[in-house]
Amino acid sequence: MGVPPVIVAHSFGASMALKYLESYPAQALVLLNPYPVTISKSFKERIHTLQTRSPPSFLLSEEGRPGLASDPESSQLFGSEYPSTALEEFSSNPPRFETGAIPMLILGSTQDQIVTEQDIRDSAAALEVVDPADLKMFVRSGHSLMLDVEAREAASYMLQWLHNQNI
Repeated sequence: MGVPPVIVAHSFGASMALKYLESYPAQALVLLNPYPVTISKSFKERIHTLQTRSPPSFLLSEEGRPGLASDPESSQLFGSEYPSTALEEFSSNPPRFETGAIPMLILGSTQDQIVTEQDIRDSAAALEVVDPADLKMFVRSGHSLMLDVEAREAASYMLQWLHNQNI
């Protein structure tokens, strides 16, 4: 592959990125509203409750782009067996990789109804993200941060952070 990638992952994709790092190198990792590193009972219950909403209007903040979250095609956000299979599998076999081995940025949204601000802060602590510049919360966006009202600010923050890491 040559130069190791910079991995940018959102939501459950963040869990997959952490699994990837168990076996492969990366220059840096950016997690956007990542699923919790340790999945609690309250998180599982929240996912189950949100899964039953139709349409899933919780994807964006109230200021979010009209129509996107209420699109009828997005009304089935999860497969019929989700979250039972995916969450249980991940809970029983969480990622294990060397924290601190690569630069890591976590971006979160305080209006996220899937992954709460506390979930994000708990994951940051578990991943040993201690520098305040490596954890940024956006106060006007929902779970789909890069589609929401603060998408440009989030992208700019991420690019500046990568620049500061000499990447």
